[in-house]
Amino acid sequence: MFKKSIILIICITICNICYAELPCLNKTEIKNYSFNIHSKPYHFTTYRCDDENGEFLKPTILEVKADDMDYQFKNLIGLFGELDIKFVNWMNKPTFFYSGTRTHNTEAYIPITIRDSHLTADCVYVRRRLINLMKTQYSYCINRQTLNRADDLYKFFIYFSPESINSYAYFPHTDESLAYRDFDVLVAKVGDINFYQRYQSIEDYDLDKYTVIMANKDKQYHFNNVEVFQRMVSSNSLEFPYMIGLDILDSSGHFTFYDMKKLSALLDKSTKKRDIHSYIQLAKVQLYEQPDFQYPTDNYLKRNNFVKILDIERDENKIGEIEDKNKELLWFKVSYHSKKNGEIINWIPWNSFRDW
Repeated sequence: MFKKSIILIICITICNICYAELPCLNKTEIKNYSFNIHSKPYHFTTYRCDDENGEFLKPTILEVKADDMDYQFKNLIGLFGELDIKFVNWMNKPTFFYSGTRTHNTEAYIPITIRDSHLTADCVYVRRRLINLMKTQYSYCINRQTLNRADDLYKFFIYFSPESINSYAYFPHTDESLAYRDFDVLVAKVGDINFYQRYQSIEDYDLDKYTVIMANKDKQYHFNNVEVFQRMVSSNSLEFPYMIGLDILDSSGHFTFYDMKKLSALLDKSTKKRDIHSYIQLAKVQLYEQPDFQYPTDNYLKRNNFVKILDIERDENKIGEIEDKNKELLWFKVSYHSKKNGEIINWIPWNSFRDW
């Protein structure tokens, strides 16, 4: 019996040695990071291990160490399908960064923290280049998730089309006289509050330099010297995400979430009167007495006519007629000063601020 026990122990020991995890023999692209999380120092190291063959096309190892923690993650970062997932320092926070390997029109940041010795995250912050070359920024938060492998990050890969509103604007270089004139581009509408990106010039439009403005019929509020992300949410996997507020990122790297109630309060306290303006992009735009194609006038606007945007309404009648049920069909109430007729106030349809 004693000999059998010795033989069993020897076999188990041999098996453990055979299947023990061997250290990486060929580490490349080594990067080290240090962060204080909950007033405690943590050290993160990433490196390529050419010995490894995992789920990733180009596997990268992530090691996390602290006094009571020593973890190694093999299937969390690297090239995975059409995604390139990296570990980065973003705003002095440990963060997973992902981007598309084909189009490169989307990049996203998932800040992480450590809870009960586990990597966790609850929000993603996305920057996306649209088909009209505009940059849009939005965020998406879920219940806090533990992160062990790339599959755990998929819950943060939100897929929806910001073009539902943003694709109604495109401002190429069509008139040199307007090159240095500021203009506003609608990016979101929630109830009676509309959100715009204000560019000081066409050059700023090309460089993605803008200030976010929210406005109702009477006032406007400017978000100066901060980054703004539209917070999106959906109650189930089949529902199209919709905006519920803004995540404001200040210069110190701190996020503050403003729901629509808080945003409305900011707008009520503002002393700035509404002054939203832009210029027509279509070669010819007919004016309407009502936000309806059944009420045309004899007046038209031409490309590069500058207008004040007084109000915006959805075309509820047309929404049911289009294939994309999430597409926003909007009417803009505008004011235009004509040399012949003075001020003209009428409605124009949603495609007036693009040239296709």
